[in-house]
Amino acid sequence: MHERLEPHIARLFARELAHSACATLVVRSSSMKPFILPGSTLSVQRVPTQEYGCGDIIVFLRDDELYVHRLIRRMIQDGRTAFLTKGDNAFAFDEPVPCGQVLGRAMSVQNASGVVRFQTALGRIIGRFAAVLSYLAAFAYGQLRTLKRFMMKP
Repeated sequence: MHERLEPHIARLFARELAHSACATLVVRSSSMKPFILPGSTLSVQRVPTQEYGCGDIIVFLRDDELYVHRLIRRMIQDGRTAFLTKGDNAFAFDEPVPCGQVLGRAMSVQNASGVVRFQTALGRIIGRFAAVLSYLAAFAYGQLRTLKRFMMKP
């Protein structure tokens, strides 16, 4: 799941973030539940590629659609750095995200309960823990699908 905005709105957000240090985005999807709920306002900051780390929530643009997903790990794809990402509420990983598609990192989220800042020491620990859990969940899901296919064969 991702933010299905009109393509021109997604491009406008990308342009805004490219020309300023920070921008806000109202999240519409449930792909990051329970950490980010639909209707929450996300504060996104543009940061250098080398500052992204495991557990960060990043915003990226793919096919004129915005994604707000957790960075699981860095990887090298075709000799270039890319990120493995996944929505906390999704079963599978996204296709690797080239650095050029990343717009920024979520710094905080605001909803009816208040503001949560992700870039504090506790926020980073929780983010890394969530990334590990998300990785394990996707791995287990893949293994269970394989087992199911094997058991379904006549």
